[in-house]
Amino acid sequence: MPKYQIVLTAENVDCCPLYKAGDKIVLDFPQVDLEKTNKVCAFVIAELMKHQMQKDKNMICELREEMSDKAEFLEEFGLEEGPITCPRMTTGVSFNLEVTEHEEDISFIHDEMFIGRQDKREMINKLRKIPILSTVTADDLFDALGEIRLKKYEAGETILKKGDKGRSFFIIYNGEVEVVQVYKDGMESVIVKLESGNCFGEMSLLTNEAVSATIRASVPSTMLSISKEGFRQLMDCAPNMRLMITKLLAKRIKDTNHRVGLVVASGMVGQLHTIAFPELVQTLSSTESNGILYVKNDKKQGNVYFQHGQIVDTELGDLVGEEGFYKMLEWKKGDFRFSQKETLERERTIPYDTMGLLLEGMRRLDEQTRKWKSSDVQL
Repeated sequence: MPKYQIVLTAENVDCCPLYKAGDKIVLDFPQVDLEKTNKVCAFVIAELMKHQMQKDKNMICELREEMSDKAEFLEEFGLEEGPITCPRMTTGVSFNLEVTEHEEDISFIHDEMFIGRQDKREMINKLRKIPILSTVTADDLFDALGEIRLKKYEAGETILKKGDKGRSFFIIYNGEVEVVQVYKDGMESVIVKLESGNCFGEMSLLTNEAVSATIRASVPSTMLSISKEGFRQLMDCAPNMRLMITKLLAKRIKDTNHRVGLVVASGMVGQLHTIAFPELVQTLSSTESNGILYVKNDKKQGNVYFQHGQIVDTELGDLVGEEGFYKMLEWKKGDFRFSQKETLERERTIPYDTMGLLLEGMRRLDEQTRKWKSSDVQL
């Protein structure tokens, strides 16, 4: 839904002790946008808002969220675009009033000169009403605010394109998206539709692989976009958020019936270039599988042990536990076979849950890649 600001631009101000021509007052109702406002005049704002002061204060604060178009906004506020005169000056001091649409951004400048603590607190409270962020502490959300954006998409607009590198994690704030599989001949099929509260984009961030399907808004929609750095930051500090994402993935896989029947079937075999190792691990975790994943890369073979979808141990030559897992994360090619077990008796050697293990593994790979690039530059 569009968001509007009231912009007052000083024009005839020869006798005004406060403003010079071109100065602006910007109202991001019910707040004054202090970053865009040159100076604040209480008299001008009072004159502008006198129509609204007669209304119930709770209704006033909800108005901005309910405006569907600019004309409705102007009517509801009792405004007309054009010149307005300062009520305290008799010499014709005036401003030009216009209403502009802008993209809402919930990233705040971390400077109390511009944004007060109360404003940040209110935004954090709004974020924590979103189910997937409800378990993140206020302090952790405060630290991550700079990595979060609110983005709007029209119906039919592409949010993620198959083959692109994943750079953000998305939460559907409102609206609906469709997950589309695009084939080589140009044909498309909708795999599943996701509604408000759902999320997408996490797999490409966890695996460092390209986006595996195109995501498109099926109706006008608003997304919370969290950068790769912000996503990992939140996942590190909020284990319950990792659990919620795992459950959402499990539901998505179940709803689409995508790969589940194959992956959990005893004796199932495949190749890592068709299903990346991190994606395979995440799928087994989401389906709460019990069994052993055998992975072979050239002459090396690794075993990954799953209990109720959690990795409890690994073996890869002399490497065991999480170190064996991190090494297998580097494999881009190879064969795998999953052997399902009704129960699996194996002592747990890995302290992380599966999502945490993936995050730590991908962080190590990123650090390794940066070191290689740094070495290349020095050479």
